[in-house]
Amino acid sequence: MTLSSKQQTKHNTTQKLALKRLRRRFILLATSIVTLSLLLAFALHLLIYWQQQSRIAYQTLELALAKDTISRRVIPDWPGTKGQEQRLHLPTLIVSVNPDHSLGIVKNENFSFESVNSLTNLVNTVLDNNRDRGLLWKWRLRFLRTKEASGALQLGFLDMSNELSALATQAKSYLLVILIVVIIFPMIAYLLSQRMLRPIIVGWQKQRDFVEMVSHELKTPLSVISADLDVVQQSPLSTIKDNSKWLDGIRQELRVMNTMLNQMLDLARLEDQPRISEKEVVDLTKLADDVVSDLESLAFEHGKPIAYTYDTNHQIRANSAEIRQLILILLDNALKFGDKRQMINLDIRRELLEGQEAITLTVSNRGEAIPAKERDLIFQRFYRGSQHRQKGIAGSGLGLAIAKAITDRNLAEINVYSDDNMTKFQVVFPYHEI
Repeated sequence: MTLSSKQQTKHNTTQKLALKRLRRRFILLATSIVTLSLLLAFALHLLIYWQQQSRIAYQTLELALAKDTISRRVIPDWPGTKGQEQRLHLPTLIVSVNPDHSLGIVKNENFSFESVNSLTNLVNTVLDNNRDRGLLWKWRLRFLRTKEASGALQLGFLDMSNELSALATQAKSYLLVILIVVIIFPMIAYLLSQRMLRPIIVGWQKQRDFVEMVSHELKTPLSVISADLDVVQQSPLSTIKDNSKWLDGIRQELRVMNTMLNQMLDLARLEDQPRISEKEVVDLTKLADDVVSDLESLAFEHGKPIAYTYDTNHQIRANSAEIRQLILILLDNALKFGDKRQMINLDIRRELLEGQEAITLTVSNRGEAIPAKERDLIFQRFYRGSQHRQKGIAGSGLGLAIAKAITDRNLAEINVYSDDNMTKFQVVFPYHEI
């Protein structure tokens, strides 16, 4: 295994470990948030339930102390029973404490106590308490105290065993739900993490591929520069004129590297902002005419004149500088790969495509057709097709990748059609009334 392959394996292992850590953190965080949310929701529900039961219990005691019928009474604000007669089954005891401290049982509704001593201890506990209502946790009771005009005290006791039992049952049910969530939700979070981390994985993969491609593309010009410098250094007494061949080679490779780096920066900027936030009105017809004028001398040198046609003036909403760069890339591509002494056509018109109006910008040239298997690949970064290799045409392989990024940012679409020695790139802009 070579050093580079070892480094690649190490990089892949590090990336996988980082993804695993990120996934574990996501699962832990998501499960914690869901669990805490359920705990808070269930706790709030139990608190509301307890307060509601307390209110009903004290209403029952107030009715009993008012010497109203306990077993049959309409309670207007009982949940779900408004306007209905509700039979109560809450164990209730009403005790009268006379001024001579003698006790008397006024009412007993399903309430049980062990002995008179137990009742006495219960009453003394309430009398020692300064509050008129409260809880006696030792006996699992609620109490309410009132004083009659005769001076006697009325003590009402209500057994809250049923309330506590119902509360405990609900709490157990909620805990069971939370336990199930803690067991099942991590599996759901794992599946969600795979979907959420997919863009990160794709981004890392693109970054790795980009670095690999850049390293590969820069290796050749750097090797040429190094070789040329070695030749120059071997003749320390030679003049600049004597080494002009090697110096020109270095200058040419530096131009290639400079162009490539500028294109890489353009592509990174375009991909960093997939959409344009603010668009301007662009006169596409005039912009294309300006680009054709700028390339007129270059087209003459290549012996490939550019014929520009349009049906009428067209305006679009886009970024003017980027659209100019797009037209330059497509025309430069046609100048490189088109047959000599063959005209390059640039045409702009309004068309009806798939039932929708659009403005199309088409660049076509005669030349060797692009193989079908390469048509989806030519928009990838650093891709050079068979024509590059066969004809030895210089280029970074970034031009069409930049063109694709520009069309995506400006909500346009770019397609390539190539057959019968004719290649056509067509950019489709959405039509808007301006």
